[in-house]
Amino acid sequence: MKMAASVNLVINETLCYWTYSFKKQANSVIKAAVLSCYSEDELTAAKELLHRHLCVISRQDAPRLIRRKGDNRGKLIVDDIDELFTLIDEKQLFGNIPTFVAANLDKLPPIETRHPFTPDLMKNVDDLKLMVHDRCGAIEKLVGNLVSSLHGQSTQTAGVESRSSLSSDDEVGKHDADKSNFIPGTEESWSKFVKRNRKSSVTKTAISSTKAPVPQQASTHSGMVKKIIGKASKDCGFKSSVKVIPKAVFHVDNVSEGCDASALENYLKSCKIDVLSVFSCKSWMNEKDTQIIKSFRIAVAAADRLRMQDGNIWPDGVFVRPWKFKGNDRVRNEQRDGSSIL
Repeated sequence: MKMAASVNLVINETLCYWTYSFKKQANSVIKAAVLSCYSEDELTAAKELLHRHLCVISRQDAPRLIRRKGDNRGKLIVDDIDELFTLIDEKQLFGNIPTFVAANLDKLPPIETRHPFTPDLMKNVDDLKLMVHDRCGAIEKLVGNLVSSLHGQSTQTAGVESRSSLSSDDEVGKHDADKSNFIPGTEESWSKFVKRNRKSSVTKTAISSTKAPVPQQASTHSGMVKKIIGKASKDCGFKSSVKVIPKAVFHVDNVSEGCDASALENYLKSCKIDVLSVFSCKSWMNEKDTQIIKSFRIAVAAADRLRMQDGNIWPDGVFVRPWKFKGNDRVRNEQRDGSSIL
């Protein structure tokens, strides 16, 4: 009978939740849940425990342990734990650290197992709320125009019916007057009198049946105007000033010192990737390794996005991640690359 392999189990609810959620939830979601469920002392204990185990398995990769004090202490500690987990993931050390478990399940933040991609779901909900808000404004305006149109139509119809009623009363009065004016024994026979009054009645019916329809007011709809991009190939007498190229931007990290922007661009073109620009940039890895690491910001055509994220075309250990835009950096990057991002 074979004995089961020993597993190094360490009790810590904070690290248990973080390990489980690291690749299933966005960092912002994990940080918010941890901050709301654990005290600063519990977060400090979790940080020191994770740092101690990292030093055991790879002391050269472990950063210096910082003791946080002052305001926003809890937020800073959570940021430190996130950096440690990111370093463990980049160095592929998850298999070497202990398995963190929870002794008290009540101390774990709630986890929605049916939706492992909660950030994407939250973003879709926010987009849906914004769309509904915009559409509600447009619908309210449309309903207002429709009510005004119906009110104007009912007013015109009432006026026409009032005039028609007056005309009918005049015809009836005239008919009654003619009937009262019939004198027996005169030259006009009764048959001629009836024929004359029948003709006036037919004329009145024809007039009422040929009433002009009441024109309806055209309602206007001023909803959101979606941005479009021209596609016409005919000569319009003018053309676009700047060529609009949909593109995707990536950060390529952990590249050896012997590689430069030109060599990297030539390699990507040999892989049939349409390269728009290549620039050297700052590494996102541990600061003590940046002296021997080169990093690049690469913009490619959007059609080659999936090809750029194919791990089979990149050397072992090279990191390729989508570029993180901050504030107005997006506009400045577009101007520097000479193209637009859609």
